[in-house]
Amino acid sequence: MNNDAIATTPLVKTATQETLEINLIHALTRLRHTAFEKEILGGDAALNVDAKPESFFGFSIGHLQFMVAASCFCEVFVDTAIAAVPNAPSTLVGLSNIRGVLMPIYQLHSLLNSSIAKKPIIFAIGKGESSVGLLIDSLPVSLSLAAYQREAIAKQESPLLQQLVKENYFANQSRWLLLDGKSFGAQLLAITHQMPKQGSH
Repeated sequence: MNNDAIATTPLVKTATQETLEINLIHALTRLRHTAFEKEILGGDAALNVDAKPESFFGFSIGHLQFMVAASCFCEVFVDTAIAAVPNAPSTLVGLSNIRGVLMPIYQLHSLLNSSIAKKPIIFAIGKGESSVGLLIDSLPVSLSLAAYQREAIAKQESPLLQQLVKENYFANQSRWLLLDGKSFGAQLLAITHQMPKQGSH
């Protein structure tokens, strides 16, 4: 090895090198702080979203509590005549004339091994020809629930009922099963096709 080469190798950092290192340290520090702030602020934002309550309409059928988002168009009818449909599947109770439109009325009681009330209440979802009615056991109540109250969807005793449940909430010592109001009619129709017809064995 050449001793002259060793002698000419700089042992002390130049001013330019020190400046570059200092600038690099400052840049890395700013990046760390920015990432930390984003993580904290992002977490707070997520908490705020989770804590923000949403509005629902809740009702009971048998031993279960159901609900739909209040943003869906919903109506309630009491003591409304329902015309039975011959040879219809058991979940299709019949048709009801609502403002000149024949609305299909369904029931989930048979899936829950529960009896239908003598004076059933019709909970209607949707407008016009796209509306469907569901027999419920109690007048709907207003609910205000937040995302943090959601739980894993519990397995229902009926596989057909499982198809209707979108999400599962827990509040006020009760479990609330969220139904998808927008596709509820299509879901009920699909389930009806899987049910045996009334009077069949």
